[in-house]
Amino acid sequence: MVLIGILVLLSAALLAPGLLIGPSLDAAVFSHVAGRMLDGVPLYLGTWDHKPPGMYLASAAAQMLLGGLGPWTAQWLLSVAATAGIGLSVAAVLTREGVTGMPRAFAAVGTVLFAGQYLLSLGGGLTEPLATAMVGFALVGVIRPAGPWRAAAVGVLAGAALLVSLQVLPGVLVVGALATVGAPASARLPRVALLSAGLAAPALAVLAWLTASGTLAAALDAIVVYTAAYRALSGGLGTVLGVPVVAWTLLSSVFVTALAAFGLASALRAPEQRRRVAMASALWIGASCVLVVAQGRFYAHYAIPLAVPLGILAGYGLGRVAISLRGTHAIWPRALIVAPLAIAMTISLVAGIAAASMEMVPLAQRSSQMEAVSSWLRGSPARSGTMLVWGNEPHLYDLSGRMPAIRFSYFYPLTTAGYSTPSQVAEVAKELADQPPAVIVDASTEAPGVPGFVPLLTPHPLAREGRELDLLEPLRAFVAEHYELAATVDGWPIYLLRVAVIP
Repeated sequence: MVLIGILVLLSAALLAPGLLIGPSLDAAVFSHVAGRMLDGVPLYLGTWDHKPPGMYLASAAAQMLLGGLGPWTAQWLLSVAATAGIGLSVAAVLTREGVTGMPRAFAAVGTVLFAGQYLLSLGGGLTEPLATAMVGFALVGVIRPAGPWRAAAVGVLAGAALLVSLQVLPGVLVVGALATVGAPASARLPRVALLSAGLAAPALAVLAWLTASGTLAAALDAIVVYTAAYRALSGGLGTVLGVPVVAWTLLSSVFVTALAAFGLASALRAPEQRRRVAMASALWIGASCVLVVAQGRFYAHYAIPLAVPLGILAGYGLGRVAISLRGTHAIWPRALIVAPLAIAMTISLVAGIAAASMEMVPLAQRSSQMEAVSSWLRGSPARSGTMLVWGNEPHLYDLSGRMPAIRFSYFYPLTTAGYSTPSQVAEVAKELADQPPAVIVDASTEAPGVPGFVPLLTPHPLAREGRELDLLEPLRAFVAEHYELAATVDGWPIYLLRVAVIP
């Protein structure tokens, strides 16, 4: 229980900037979409995003339980629990592998430090921590399992994790392989059948739900068609944008990766069970790297699923370090063991702080702008009615208490080549014409003249990130004809609907 408390408090401390600054774009989308679902708006068809439905369902459940705290706070607490859960799953695996005491505790703490650092977690709300915790506990279930039916439960847990984030696919494959290889020959076929049935059950349940709700076609369009278009745009741009992120991620994880490498080397000389788990962890890491290459673009939060295999291997390494330290009392041999770890820890700490500050500054700026705009809106002539945020700031809807005028709470899907079409934009224009929003906020750039998203009525340079297809002229024409500039708050123009055209 003490370790659980430590991991929860540590997770909350690491994710605290997210609670203070506000959510990143992805986290804001998940929170907003989940809130819309609780309002009865159908997922994908009435409120759009392109991820599998697991995170929206989990966030909606958190908001139902903790709704009085606000949508973002509820989702943030879910992330705290998930991040602590990652560390607990590593501790549980190490316990079953005979690693106990301080090496086990330090490995769990190191796992949480890796997964919860701001560079990777962005203050919480992302899909990977929850999915990683689920796969981590699925791994616990296949190490020395108590009975064959546990394979079905493991399968359900792994299948549910895939509905939260596909980034844990390598971990799911490793869990399946361990469940099969670790079974007696006579039990392998039944275990594979139970594991497969459990793995398929969450997907079949979601498929039935989407079909019954009439949103299956919209879900496939968002998850499959948009994702394929986005991946096709990555190409060389993904490499250019991803290389610095990879470098910072590697530097901030030097300590845990050094221990993991040492743990892998020592585990290869250990008994068969430990060798098997160590090799599975190495395979998980290698397969994750292959997945990132196949995706063509790297975001730091893609590394969060590596927390489980790295934490397990680091636990093996810490166990070996503890044995070595107990075996000698001389100062210099001890220094030769401790000094490299201290250097690695220093590198990780400095790199993590530097990278976190670079990520926090723009998020803090946008959060400040959203707070200022939402404050202005509360005292504006248009105190009610829907709103359109031009750009990619869905959290502004939640802060201001306004419903979005269209199903797209952010504009990237309208500017993605291979997905956005003139007919799609025309449909949005018709939706706006039929029910004009009371307010339009131009959040396309931080300030006049600064590179940003595709502009509304005030020109500015584009920030090149692969989603700059501009088919939005019909929307601009509608805004120019029916809206007037009411104020510019912290660099963001705010337009109000002319009274004469209110239906």
